[in-house]
Amino acid sequence: MKKILCIAYLTVALTVNAGSANAQSGQDAVIRILTGIGSEAAKELIRIMLAPRPNAPRPDVKRAAFTDKEWLVAIGQNGDDFSYYGVNLRTRNSLTLKGARVSGNSQSQVYTWNNGDYRYQVAWQPSAPQVIRLQVFDERGRELLNRLLYKTN
Repeated sequence: MKKILCIAYLTVALTVNAGSANAQSGQDAVIRILTGIGSEAAKELIRIMLAPRPNAPRPDVKRAAFTDKEWLVAIGQNGDDFSYYGVNLRTRNSLTLKGARVSGNSQSQVYTWNNGDYRYQVAWQPSAPQVIRLQVFDERGRELLNRLLYKTN
């Protein structure tokens, strides 16, 4: 009986550690891709992903990177200026936008950047800190992209 319990505990421990190892190796692969890109957006995303996570009572969208395995996005803040850092992990294209317009209330915040004829929006709800919505619109207001992105760690 003791042998069976030991085997069961070992199996559970290995399963839990394998899950952590897979998550870490996934993050390591993303870091390698970002390092290869080398753009301002990629460097900032690396910094955000590797930064220690304080156990703050209030979650903050500006202290995390979010992904859906194709897009990787973070918001940075410098004083009153908010920046968008985005990388398409498939194509390795990256984009940095500055000067967001911030709207919303305590339940929902929307950060909006204009880039030529395109408008980028990131919507975030403090009650759901693990997810953001990324939307991109063209000059006529047609939605080109609408994705839910999840916190990377």
